[in-house]
Amino acid sequence: MRFLILTFIFILSVFSPVFSQKILVLDLLGGRSKRIKYHSGDYISVRVVNDKTIYKGYLEVISDTAFYVNDNYIPLDSLSEIIKYNKAPKMISLQAFLVGGITGIISGLNNGLTKGDVFPQDGSYVVPLSFIGLGAVFLPFYRKTYKINENRIIKILDLTPIAPVENEG
Repeated sequence: MRFLILTFIFILSVFSPVFSQKILVLDLLGGRSKRIKYHSGDYISVRVVNDKTIYKGYLEVISDTAFYVNDNYIPLDSLSEIIKYNKAPKMISLQAFLVGGITGIISGLNNGLTKGDVFPQDGSYVVPLSFIGLGAVFLPFYRKTYKINENRIIKILDLTPIAPVENEG
């Protein structure tokens, strides 16, 4: 039974097609080198030289020198910026604004019903204002812009597996 399973796996691996695996790589050089990878199908935002439009969409790598973002052809040499969005700071900011707004409304209703004045001088709006302030502090951290220059190199890597070639001779 084991031989039959191994034979079946071998036949499937030999006759299965091998797809191209090209990825877009942003190398951040400097004190702490870092590599950001974008695979085909990833969401990306880019800006092109001499164009104020930000192209947002799904990446499709086609060659070693160009790629598509939602049917927009972008060569590597015309790329000026890559914009990366982080979900965590944006979600924290939106949740803090939501909690601040809800607690502000509840505090206003409570003060209006119990004290007769919506804005009493007792400091009951400190908590809602602190949540709104927290949301305002986290808001700028969700977007990071990487300008392409000599310390930030963009390239396309081809990770397609190839069969080893034997030396003739």
